[in-house]
Amino acid sequence: MAVAVGVAFFLLRGAGGLLKPSLKRSRLRIATVERGPLAAVLTGAGSVQPASDQVISSPVEGRVLRVLRQPGALVEIGEAVLELDVGQAALELGRLESQHEQKRNERHELELSLEERLIDLRSQFQVRALDVEELSYRVEQDQRLFDRGLISEAQLRETMTRQRKAQIQQASVEKAIGNRRQSVAAQLATVDAQLRTLERELAEARQKAAMAITRADRPGLLTYILDEVGTTVRVGDVLARIADPDRFRIEATISDVHSSRLAPGQEVEVPIGEARLHGRIERILPAVAQGALRFWVALEEPSNPVLRTNLRTDVLVVVERRADVLKLAKGPYTTGTGTQTVFVVEGTVARRRTARLGFSGHKYYEVLDGLQQGEQVILSDMNRFLDTEEVRLK
Repeated sequence: MAVAVGVAFFLLRGAGGLLKPSLKRSRLRIATVERGPLAAVLTGAGSVQPASDQVISSPVEGRVLRVLRQPGALVEIGEAVLELDVGQAALELGRLESQHEQKRNERHELELSLEERLIDLRSQFQVRALDVEELSYRVEQDQRLFDRGLISEAQLRETMTRQRKAQIQQASVEKAIGNRRQSVAAQLATVDAQLRTLERELAEARQKAAMAITRADRPGLLTYILDEVGTTVRVGDVLARIADPDRFRIEATISDVHSSRLAPGQEVEVPIGEARLHGRIERILPAVAQGALRFWVALEEPSNPVLRTNLRTDVLVVVERRADVLKLAKGPYTTGTGTQTVFVVEGTVARRRTARLGFSGHKYYEVLDGLQQGEQVILSDMNRFLDTEEVRLK
């Protein structure tokens, strides 16, 4: 009888072992509890964008006639990217050229008028000079005759008076010549100033007319172009943007629930492939769109070779760093921080245990309680075993 009871006991114990749930170790994700530094982060989404771009604005009013290059193209300095219909600029150029020609003719007429008037005044001056010379000679003769008593004093005075009148008339003509020169010089100076203004306007108008072809003013990546043919543009409207293809920054979005935890200058990590780039929040846009907050990240290595325009990436905003904590890799075993049920590997079994997780990093949770350094924890989803004390590992 005792033998039968013993056999039954061992059979029941063996059956219990056979009924214990089991998993293949090779199919499980298992991680070791580590000790080391950990950064608490807020996770957002970002895309790589050129760090800066140069705007090409329309110098004239016109219409888009032809689009010669598309966004994403690499362009060289002087390369044509857009053609405008600049009929208004051509009309303005014609008007200014006509005004310039009229002003040049006006100046020429002034010069001719001055020369003609000066010729007349010079002739008068020469005549008066001859009169003065002749009367001076006669005064000398009359003076000798008067000294000999051959003519009266009244006759001498008459000759001297005529001489004086001739000198006054000569001086008057000489002054008229000077005045005429000054008057015409002032008029010419005014016309010359007007000509210089017209010439500057002409140069600008010619330049604008020549800008019917919009050209790249620097080598780089064409990030935007006004590509709707027929669109009317005004002076100052943006025609294209050209960016430096070798320097980048990150345009990022994050849930607006984190808005109070973001600030300019805050540390940011950007994982791209195996690389982990570092930067800081450069600017936070004030508007919230569809529950998301936008911000720009300036990178410490803006020319890192892993960067490509429009490349999508996670953006990790660092809110806290701790130098020495217990940490466990993230996985499906948990959905967040706080008290969690985990399975700790102990030889050929995984035993259920309660652990408490602290703040969240990008790839790790902080371990506050329930686990020790070096212990191995199953990261795979173990929800179906939450009522099981242990699971056999094969």
